[in-house]
Amino acid sequence: MKAITITVVAMFSVALCLTALATDTESLERKKPGEPGEWSVPDCNRIAGTPAFTFTKDEGLTLTESPALRGLVYSYGLVALDEANVLLASTLTNSGTSILRSDNAGCRWSEIIELPVGELLLLTAAPGGMAYGWSRGRTRFYRIEGETFTSLAAPKYIYGLAVDPEDALHIRVGTYDCQLYESFDGGESFSLLGGPAGSSSTIFFTVEFDPSNFDCALCGGKGAWRTEDAGSSWTNIPPFDTEDIDLVYLFEFSPDNPQRVWARSNLETMGDNIRSILTSSDGGATFSMALAQGVQAVDQYDSLRTLILTNQPTMAARPGASDVLYVTCGSYFQNVGTSIFRYDARDDLLTVAHINGLDGIDAIAFNPADANVMYLGLESERMGGATAASESSTADRSVKVTLWPNPFNPEANIALNLPQAAHVKVDVYNLVGQKVGTVVDANLSAGEHTYSWDGSKFASGIYLLHVQAGQDTQIKKLVLLK
Repeated sequence: MKAITITVVAMFSVALCLTALATDTESLERKKPGEPGEWSVPDCNRIAGTPAFTFTKDEGLTLTESPALRGLVYSYGLVALDEANVLLASTLTNSGTSILRSDNAGCRWSEIIELPVGELLLLTAAPGGMAYGWSRGRTRFYRIEGETFTSLAAPKYIYGLAVDPEDALHIRVGTYDCQLYESFDGGESFSLLGGPAGSSSTIFFTVEFDPSNFDCALCGGKGAWRTEDAGSSWTNIPPFDTEDIDLVYLFEFSPDNPQRVWARSNLETMGDNIRSILTSSDGGATFSMALAQGVQAVDQYDSLRTLILTNQPTMAARPGASDVLYVTCGSYFQNVGTSIFRYDARDDLLTVAHINGLDGIDAIAFNPADANVMYLGLESERMGGATAASESSTADRSVKVTLWPNPFNPEANIALNLPQAAHVKVDVYNLVGQKVGTVVDANLSAGEHTYSWDGSKFASGIYLLHVQAGQDTQIKKLVLLK
């Protein structure tokens, strides 16, 4: 088995942060990092080598056939490299984290390394066919260059990573309290940039760098902040308010026009708790409402689909169409398959493609030669390989499990709604199958019961909640993010 080093793609030209809205025409005239080169469109009718990744040429209406996906699989890392037709990906299963590579535009995949740990690795591409792999809320990360896989350590927990488009060894990471660090040797050593946001918050979720200039960065947690000078100064981003406890989980820049930014937020968590996606047309200086949880669109089957937002859903801004955002929601909380919602901010238009029998989509990447080709990282949470149809048919007899917040730090709330009295046992496992806690083991009456699990003694990462209520068994994912 080959050893390899991993990097996540954040390709940037060296322009200054713009404060005025750039037009799509101007954006397309600029030379973009990682331009197609010799990339081609995949011509296969079936994926070989993995069930965890596929591609679609029609925004999810149809998927290229792949092997059956079974068991617990999370496919969060997925990037197209600047090496012709090469994709890197990561999967997380009960056996650990695997790094996969395709050399023919996604038709055939092979495993290049299996890590002896269970990490939900995100990937960022770098020039020269390199990449970095990292996990939110952890200090360990990895560099992939050719056949060398290097394990590294960041100075603090990582919430974002960006790469200089001209120099694969020049990287920046965003950490706790929006503090930025810089490395010129591929993560072997770091120096401090600027200062923290001084937010006095203990909750942080993400740092995202402007793809045209990584002196500009956005930081989200309890509230949100923006810097244009690599962290020398930070300003609060409206409308996100720390007093109302507005939680900001994700930012997504348009790759063609960095003035268009998207944010996933829970607004007014102490009041209305509005789960929403907001948008900015000024590079993240201000945001306004785009989509709220509960909006609906009709899918290809003429069925009405409702947008349900997790804390950190899969979101992807479309290259070549700066006003378009894709956001997914899947059956691990709906039990009805997975929907890919497409929102066009210019026309305020929401459409949806639905995929039956799929638990979720964890990653989206685009073919550099043709953005109509969308690569998808697939998710399975089906212990024993149950189908969506069988899950749906028994849903009225199943316990309903609700988790919040998720990701959590340090305490997760767990609500169980039982259709009838039953003996209920709820255990928490890590990804190597070790039981790390028991939430409840008791006879419960029909109705709702609420518990909590304290993860303060455990490391950041994914944990599995095993719920046994009578004959009903469910597995739910908990993400501890410190």
